[in-house]
Amino acid sequence: MKNILKVLIISMVATVVLSIAASAEPVVTYDVEETSTVGLYQIVATVSNDEGDFRVFANTVSFDFSTIKPSNYKGKATAIETSINSKAPLTVYTYTTSVYDPDLDEDVETTITADYAQAPLWTVDGDRASLTFETYKTPADLPTNDMAVFKMYFILAEGKTLEDFTSTTFTVDTIDWTSGASKFFYGQDAAGYTTNMSVINNVVPEAVAITIPVAAGDIVYLQDGSVVVMEEANAAYEVLATAGYVAVNTGKSAQKTYYVDGTTATEVHENAVVGSDSLTLRGPDELYNGEDRSGIRFKMTSSQSSRVAAAPHNVLEAGFLMTALSDRVVAGLGANPELTMDKVAGGLVLKGVAYDKANNIDIRMDSDDETINIIGVLYGIPVTEAGVQTKIISRPYYKVGDACIYGEATETTLYDVAVAIKGNDDSWAACSSDMQNYINTIIAQVVGWTEIVEDEIVIDISGLYN
Repeated sequence: MKNILKVLIISMVATVVLSIAASAEPVVTYDVEETSTVGLYQIVATVSNDEGDFRVFANTVSFDFSTIKPSNYKGKATAIETSINSKAPLTVYTYTTSVYDPDLDEDVETTITADYAQAPLWTVDGDRASLTFETYKTPADLPTNDMAVFKMYFILAEGKTLEDFTSTTFTVDTIDWTSGASKFFYGQDAAGYTTNMSVINNVVPEAVAITIPVAAGDIVYLQDGSVVVMEEANAAYEVLATAGYVAVNTGKSAQKTYYVDGTTATEVHENAVVGSDSLTLRGPDELYNGEDRSGIRFKMTSSQSSRVAAAPHNVLEAGFLMTALSDRVVAGLGANPELTMDKVAGGLVLKGVAYDKANNIDIRMDSDDETINIIGVLYGIPVTEAGVQTKIISRPYYKVGDACIYGEATETTLYDVAVAIKGNDDSWAACSSDMQNYINTIIAQVVGWTEIVEDEIVIDISGLYN
């Protein structure tokens, strides 16, 4: 028969399953059990340790209000008490068991007490609640086998069944455990007493892997900010179960964005922002309000479908992030910075907005039924030997909800773009004389005038005026 050392939770708690370090000895198992009251259930946590007893068991669990409701033992829904000093809704119990006494050579009745090491600590956030508490038992030398350390009572939300449980409905977030020691965890030093414990969560179904298709070379941006470059194709690449967006960039040719809700991944955008290596220059003759805005033209494309995606996945903003790897930027961001929105506030990464849904901004070069072409010009680059060879980085981005999704960055220099244009007969022929002069001036900062002019001798006399 199961020993019943229990701290009764008469308001329920839960969230995602946590497997704490693998250990062959101690294990805690969470199960759902029906009660004699129709519609009233309980989660029972049972500890077993074939190697000995336990002294202190500390636990943090969480649950989802939208599926399960806290209840007292009569099946009445109750409010969760979040006061740090309140022990509600936990109740202390004792039980009596028989333990063999070698001196008497017989079993004797022994009373075991479950008590708090510290008052329960509740946290409530929207439809989720978490509970951290400790329970301990006396005496410390009683073996622990199949012993219920607490129960949590709950009823189902209207219209819900046990079959509606997902891997996030009830979770075990942390487990701490000591064996044969009187130390408590919270508020006191328990170093040296914590033992690994395996966790078995039978309350929720086993988590099903959430997968997306990827190709070799794809760059996958996961919900936690980590980036994975795929070495080979995978029709079912597993992503994190955490709610959020996953972007898959096929270089600068395509992009797919998925939303993960904790159980499935759904494609919500295709080609929302795709960078390009197609670079051109804006010349000093192309004035803007009478001002010189000459510099590098970067290109990105954005799909029409992403602009009309349904809420909450509708695109709110799109544009470019840009920087120049000047000494100042390198000192602040390093020699190989990743352009992200959080760096804009520091002033070393610049943002150019092409689309802002809330403020009716929609700047585009041209578009058709499927694609919007957007050009961003980075100007103010010094036309000096150092300036034209300073690396420039441009990265397209877009915002959806609280997330920011990025395309692949393009890196170049003013000098490299100028050389590429002059080296292409068709591109060079298409340049105006002013643009050709601008390109020659850029190249001359590095190679000198005599090396770039084919049919004229050019002599610089500006030094005579200094």
